[in-house]
Amino acid sequence: MNSFAAKRNSARLAISALLGTIAVLSNSGPAASADPGAPRDLGCAFAVYNNDGTHCFNDQDHQQHTVYIDQVTWVCAAQNAWAAFHYRPNPNDPEVEGRHLTSDGSFPDCQDFRGLPGNTVVTRYTIENW
Repeated sequence: MNSFAAKRNSARLAISALLGTIAVLSNSGPAASADPGAPRDLGCAFAVYNNDGTHCFNDQDHQQHTVYIDQVTWVCAAQNAWAAFHYRPNPNDPEVEGRHLTSDGSFPDCQDFRGLPGNTVVTRYTIENW
């Protein structure tokens, strides 16, 4: 492994540690982006979709950013991007869950929150593009 790849892998591990344990997708969690209804052309590195529209973020500084976006329907990372984010199933829910998205380059990696009960809120995100 070359020095750049080693640093990138180290950064990914550090980001995952900052965001907490990344939960494994399960039947009760959001669906992966195999859904044909998933967004395809993001126009940004990381996008959160809700009833108000699209919230686009491009700050690929490997820093954790705090946001508050509720009524979430989709969360996506663009082609060739890696992103980690925190979400809450409901705004008042103290339980925060961590997820990550990794696109293979053919289409964005998206998670579908439309079928989850409640008001899903995205609270933090980190982006790394390569």
